[in-house]
Amino acid sequence: MNVVKQFDCIFIFIVIAATMTSAQQPCCSPTEQFAAFSTNAAFRLSHDVPTPFAYAKALGSNEFVTTNSGKKVKIYKVKGGTQSRATVLVFHEWWGLNDYIKQQCDEIYKSLDEKSTVIAVDLFGGTVATNRNQAATLMQGVDDAEAREGIRAVLKEVPSDNSIGTVGWCFGGGWSMQATLIAQRRAKACVIYYGMPELDRDKLQSLNAPVLGIFAEKDAWITRDVVNGFQQAMTATGNSLTVKYYNADHAFANPSNPNHDSVASADAYNLMINFFKENLLK
Repeated sequence: MNVVKQFDCIFIFIVIAATMTSAQQPCCSPTEQFAAFSTNAAFRLSHDVPTPFAYAKALGSNEFVTTNSGKKVKIYKVKGGTQSRATVLVFHEWWGLNDYIKQQCDEIYKSLDEKSTVIAVDLFGGTVATNRNQAATLMQGVDDAEAREGIRAVLKEVPSDNSIGTVGWCFGGGWSMQATLIAQRRAKACVIYYGMPELDRDKLQSLNAPVLGIFAEKDAWITRDVVNGFQQAMTATGNSLTVKYYNADHAFANPSNPNHDSVASADAYNLMINFFKENLLK
């Protein structure tokens, strides 16, 4: 084993070990733990650079919400009809809120029979990454407290009678779960695509929504050990968790991944939509 690969293996072991003990001695949030992966060369190379794409048929609009501290948070919003009683919050992966994510928001809106509002939350302050190093820098630069404040500001704009669903991929997968915790009793469905889950059982005690976890067998980052720890924590706190594995690599369903697994992606997407219909639109 060469020195670079040896370093990568050591790095993976250290991060996963820290993650698995976070329920007892959390050193940082799950999203910060995930962001630390980006310091590793193998993780950066595991993400294919998106093919340039300009989405010309967007159903939604770019808007801004203002936090209590006066910061502007960019969102992409596809507004449901007057009878809509659900809102889905979408969290981008490490490339940012690009046109692929906007297209995915539109697809979710249509798949839910236009009965919900879909909002993508920009965690990168309006910047979209075009290369791996930039994506790594942006992901590492997300301030946890500011991101949470931004999510609260978005939730404040959602009608009080709306049920909340969340979904995110990769880095956004972890934020999907954190947003569900922030939404408290309004949250009714949470979907995580190979993101870092919450393992702190004290925090999971306040979870109010069932969770669908979509993971990849070949993922070197969100491994079976991480997922097993999540399952144990969810069981211990009496929460509902459905786990689905695919024989694929990390980021297999990323909408901006030019080498995504189309078969697994389609199946996971249908699983997500059915999960939302069952828990948000029933």
